[in-house]
Amino acid sequence: MKEPKPGDTESALSAFSSISAISPVLLTEIFHSFEDAVVVTDTGRRMVYVNAATEQLFGYTRDELYGQETKLLYADDSDFSEQGQKRFNVASRLAAENYRVVYRRSDGEAFLGVTTGATMRSAEGEVVGFMGIVRPARSAEQSLDALQKIHNITSDVAMSHDQKIESLLRAGLDHFGLDIAILSRISGNDYTVEACVDLKGELEPSTRFDVSGTYCVHTLSENKTVGFHFAGKSDIQNHPCYQNFKLESYIGTPIRLRGELYGTINFSSPFPVEPFCKDDYILMELLSDTVSYLLYTKMTEEKLEALARVDELTGLPNRRAALAGFARVASGIGRKTDFCGRVGGEEFVFVLPGSNLEAGEALGNGLRERLAAEPIDIGNGELITLTVSGGLAMLEKDEAVESILARADEAMCKAKRQGRDRVCW
Repeated sequence: MKEPKPGDTESALSAFSSISAISPVLLTEIFHSFEDAVVVTDTGRRMVYVNAATEQLFGYTRDELYGQETKLLYADDSDFSEQGQKRFNVASRLAAENYRVVYRRSDGEAFLGVTTGATMRSAEGEVVGFMGIVRPARSAEQSLDALQKIHNITSDVAMSHDQKIESLLRAGLDHFGLDIAILSRISGNDYTVEACVDLKGELEPSTRFDVSGTYCVHTLSENKTVGFHFAGKSDIQNHPCYQNFKLESYIGTPIRLRGELYGTINFSSPFPVEPFCKDDYILMELLSDTVSYLLYTKMTEEKLEALARVDELTGLPNRRAALAGFARVASGIGRKTDFCGRVGGEEFVFVLPGSNLEAGEALGNGLRERLAAEPIDIGNGELITLTVSGGLAMLEKDEAVESILARADEAMCKAKRQGRDRVCW
């Protein structure tokens, strides 16, 4: 396919407008006067025309934009790729439609933009470029976008609870246009960063602070969502958090689990922002409830997994997993003519036809050594080492089964009395 020139794209503007009598120059003048940003690209998504509103919205000059891919304007490269696959390609048959995406200005500030995107065609129907009309999203539109993201995250069955929490933190950063997102765990005066997203990569999970040195102390004091959009110009300019970290903006809300304080979810930045609105406070409450639910389900599932591994009353490793592991090891020892079976509880019986006590002792000690060398996986990667106490009895002439089992049982009790993990007769 031939590479379109800026002149081709301007011609397409006329065809796209369906007003062939208006010259491309006049169309350019119309776009220049638009209040919304207008971006026109060639088929390679390189910018060939932007209006004055684009320069004002994104903070770049025309000379800085012309010839650059529109990737420059996106906050996330994955969004650029997604839109290219979906609509900005020569095979696309999508009609002009509105969609929301996060952009980034030249100073690094991210914002949610509502975009009308369309394919531009020549009079012959050939794709010669693409057009996007962008305006900053209004509060209600931003909230709708955030709600959609929260729904998509929480309903994604492929994501773990931890992945969902991180994604929710990122969604909050996108919505508020801030730099740091934290899920904190608070106990007394101890503030621990349980999960975080820091766009500068400076903050790490498990970092600890005194809660009085964080803005969250105000959130806890008010027991509700608290926000500061310009700390340096507010009553908290002398707060230790501002003095130490120069965080200008913050919004945070408590998280409660089973009626008790768990911590907070909060977002902050070293830059001031526009004052937080009512929708922002409502969104914080929703994020708090969502994260609280995820924490609850995570803790419940971990408890169920623990119960599957450990007996709740005795605290000992789960018998079912341990017995299955024992059976696997036991089935791999002895002769083909020997066999083993469970007779109740945690007791097994080995039958060794044509053998004697010495051979039985050798098999018992071999089993002990195998168990010592092969820890049993009782679930979730947790390994335990089993021991065995064995009792031997040799069948006497005309002896009943009940009798030999009783003598073997007595020998086993003898092994336990002598310190376990041994074979006696």
